[in-house]
Amino acid sequence: MQKKDLMTGDIIVNKSGYLGIVIKDPDRIIYQTAGFDDLDDFSEDMRYIDNDEFFEGDIMQVFRNVGGYLSFTDIDEDFPIYQRNPKWRRPTEKEIKARERKLKRQRERQEAIQKAIEKRNAEDTIYVVAQQFYGNRTGYDVKRDEINFFLQGILNPKLFPNADKEVDRQVVKIPNTDNLVLVYDQKQEDRYVHETFPKYLKELGETYKKECGKEMQPFISCVIPELNLTLHTRCFVCRIDENGDFQSLENGDGEKFIDYLPM
Repeated sequence: MQKKDLMTGDIIVNKSGYLGIVIKDPDRIIYQTAGFDDLDDFSEDMRYIDNDEFFEGDIMQVFRNVGGYLSFTDIDEDFPIYQRNPKWRRPTEKEIKARERKLKRQRERQEAIQKAIEKRNAEDTIYVVAQQFYGNRTGYDVKRDEINFFLQGILNPKLFPNADKEVDRQVVKIPNTDNLVLVYDQKQEDRYVHETFPKYLKELGETYKKECGKEMQPFISCVIPELNLTLHTRCFVCRIDENGDFQSLENGDGEKFIDYLPM
């Protein structure tokens, strides 16, 4: 059976389990619960063009009352005039409801993400993943004009209005990516390596060795072997565009850099 063979009044069952009635002129399928699809949304062999994980619209069965119109309650599921796969069974009401709940949760997550993006755009902020900021691998929204303050751990720039001028901001491309970068403060890094850690080691090294049974080691916030780069101070990862402007991380970015950021 082909799409052209469908007639007004035919009842279809799609792969998601929904019932629909065919209306010719306009060429549509009106679904029992709500909504409709144009027949142009289907290929000639009645496969839905835009299937996804939540809605599979392929027409699996067609029912027809030769003597007149069928209603949704009239179909005899044992006698379709067309069946794509004899082994296919229609999803139960419970399975359909479970899919609808999953779709609702997915839509709510997408709406929440979109609202967060709109809020960031309105406030001119970006979403980053930071090290040594409330722990490691911490997601945080940072205002673009406060990035240098953030690198120093200052959340209220009004308390230290000139602190951002003390930052030597470095931007390093994450290996094997086109638009992910690591951002850190070279001055803070040098200070830790040459002053802060040697001071800790001198004052506490012997006590630490006695209590822990090993030498005191410096904190490590990032290790990128491909670049021979090891950092010990606050840093973060974000996106960067073709103009060199920082942008928010997106879903799926984490797997490209997370192994460089020790817990």
